[in-house]
Amino acid sequence: AMYVSSCQTYEGGFGGEFMNEAHGGYTYCALGALVLLLQQPWVTKDEKEHMEQLVEWKKLRGWLVRRQMSYEGGFNGRCNKLVDGCYSFWQ
Repeated sequence: AMYVSSCQTYEGGFGGEFMNEAHGGYTYCALGALVLLLQQPWVTKDEKEHMEQLVEWKKLRGWLVRRQMSYEGGFNGRCNKLVDGCYSFWQ
């Protein structure tokens, strides 16, 4: 969980590794990994609370919302990129 959260960028999304640009696909995978970790029976309540605090949720929500483009109505996977239909799945 600490490694995954270290991949969160200043924008709020997640990159493929520390200091990488945020990307829709990596953000999807990072959230999926964290959700799976939180559901494990061996994870204590304190560990769950700690994991939830590792992610900057407000920044993440803002980054996700900004992926939908107003003119086309679709989603892009990174800032300043064109809309691509595959991102409707990732986000």
